[in-house]
Amino acid sequence: MMSLAVNMFTGSLILQQEKSAFQAVINNWCGTPKQSWRLIFRASTHGYSAQAFHSHCDGVAPVLLLVQCSRGEVIGGFSEASWAAGGAGGYIPAERAFLFALSDPPARCGPIFGAGADLLISSNCNTNSESYSNLHSYGDQLAPASLAADYNFTVRDYEVFTYKHN
Repeated sequence: MMSLAVNMFTGSLILQQEKSAFQAVINNWCGTPKQSWRLIFRASTHGYSAQAFHSHCDGVAPVLLLVQCSRGEVIGGFSEASWAAGGAGGYIPAERAFLFALSDPPARCGPIFGAGADLLISSNCNTNSESYSNLHSYGDQLAPASLAADYNFTVRDYEVFTYKHN
């Protein structure tokens, strides 16, 4: 008998094929094992500019960010707080927020997470290497210093999801 995989991230181009198994892992991290998600933004569809991101994502919570880097790594973050363009200081505290890498970076080792930008996706991130991860607010001493293979990276695509309400 053939079993069908449940797609909890409908519309994702990043979490498909060999990466589809990570859907359940991400949901367990978020505390809701069978949660379905609604795609609200895809950079390759809506545009890579900061303005395009904020026009689709500001005011939406919770949010889950998936980033596919140019070398194929998948990194991301979750926050129960919503984004907002501008604002004083630009930081919004959240009790539940975390960053992740779905594959370990090599041993040589937008959106912003963390004070001082632990993960920053730059405007027009597909044409420059201004995006970076610099882990210092999240994690512990044993975590790698960067989520991606390199400190600065170019983004192939990124997607933002929120909970799907039935």
